[in-house]
Amino acid sequence: CNWLTEDVMFQVHRQNLLTPPPVLTRSFQELSNGILGFNQACKIALVPFPFPFSQMVSFSLAMLLWIFPIVVEHFTRNVLFSPVIVCLIVTG
Repeated sequence: CNWLTEDVMFQVHRQNLLTPPPVLTRSFQELSNGILGFNQACKIALVPFPFPFSQMVSFSLAMLLWIFPIVVEHFTRNVLFSPVIVCLIVTG
């Protein structure tokens, strides 16, 4: 990021880049916002996801897939609507 800012300023001082100052400062601001977002995304990516939590989520989803059809069949008591409702709700 710093090399890009330096190169733009070098071109402005050499008068190869004739851009009004408000436009130039806005481009520097957007470049700074992009680098800030990239650094925040890197911080999120470097934090490890807790292994016990991921195992509990996987277990809960497996239980949902096994228990939900039984619950829907119990409440609907219909051979045709139970698979349709389960398929629509589970697959989302």
